[in-house]
Amino acid sequence: MNESRLAILPIPLSAIARSPQFAMSYSEILFPWCIILCLPNARTIVIERFRRRSDAEAYLRILSQINPQANHSIMFDWSDRRH
Repeated sequence: MNESRLAILPIPLSAIARSPQFAMSYSEILFPWCIILCLPNARTIVIERFRRRSDAEAYLRILSQINPQANHSIMFDWSDRRH
């Protein structure tokens, strides 16, 4: 195909965010501190995301009072921020 006939189309941001190399959404980048629930077989579930660690720590204290048997942790999610 003739390269001069190819049109350059803008790629919507939503398509970039869904691509595998950009695993984090924009809101996930804004809220990097996570409360995770640690499950058997090294699985985790993100319970809530926060902008500040202090907010995550306060929420973790409340979760620990509600359900002391659950294994919750705070994690800073830095994955794919270099892209």
